[in-house]
Amino acid sequence: MKYIEKIIIENFQSHKHTILNFEKGVNVIIGPSDSGKTSIIRAIRWVMYNEPSGDYFIRKGETEASVTLYLDNGYIIKRGRSKNKNYYEITDDSNKVEHYEGFGTNVPLEIQEALGVRKVKLSENYNLALNISEQLESPFLLNETPSIKSNAIGRLAGTDVIDNALQKLSKDMYSLKTRLKYDKEDLDKLNEEIKKYKNLDEEKRKIDNFKNIINSLKQKKTLLQNLKKLKEEYNFVELNINKNQEIFENYKDIEIFEKNINIISDKLMKLKY
Repeated sequence: MKYIEKIIIENFQSHKHTILNFEKGVNVIIGPSDSGKTSIIRAIRWVMYNEPSGDYFIRKGETEASVTLYLDNGYIIKRGRSKNKNYYEITDDSNKVEHYEGFGTNVPLEIQEALGVRKVKLSENYNLALNISEQLESPFLLNETPSIKSNAIGRLAGTDVIDNALQKLSKDMYSLKTRLKYDKEDLDKLNEEIKKYKNLDEEKRKIDNFKNIINSLKQKKTLLQNLKKLKEEYNFVELNINKNQEIFENYKDIEIFEKNINIISDKLMKLKY
């Protein structure tokens, strides 16, 4: 089990530069009221849980605060904050340094693993800090709601796995029911759409009939055009026939004229001789 060997607090609340060395086991911090005892717990909490947020805890007149924890395994965890910087640093037992920024209100996973400390999630919106208790805070779970107590005891007994499985199953069932409801609504809509096409064969027959009528009309139109053309040719021929008939009428007595001419010609010949 890891424990803190030393803590250095700089410009955190009432502490300008405080160094505390701890022994393995129980350590007691004593002193008069308002001497900064509670601030030490807050400083440790700030490193472990990134609480409190903001920068109001920076000592008045200073620009940066930091808290450094020295662990018994050789790791050093530093938490720092200024107006422009917000960071964690890990120095491992080989003096390799890792720097972390941009973690928001969370604690980087690497910091949690190095400390071996993290909050326990007892509900969707409630995380419990088991490692640190604030001053005047009631004993563990005593003032918590029945659901929180039940959840915590369930985790201790290992029944939280079953509870989580049941919750997930309940969510999955609700999701499936919701999906089934929407799928049924979609199916009903599709069935209504299908009803529009229940007379599809009859409509197809009508369409085929219309196509036949259109084809027949096209053929008749072609025939009509041919007939019009023939009529025009007929009218032209008839006109020529009429003209020729008139000519024939004008010359219908030509044989009589020829005969008379021949008679006259014969008479003239007789008179001549």
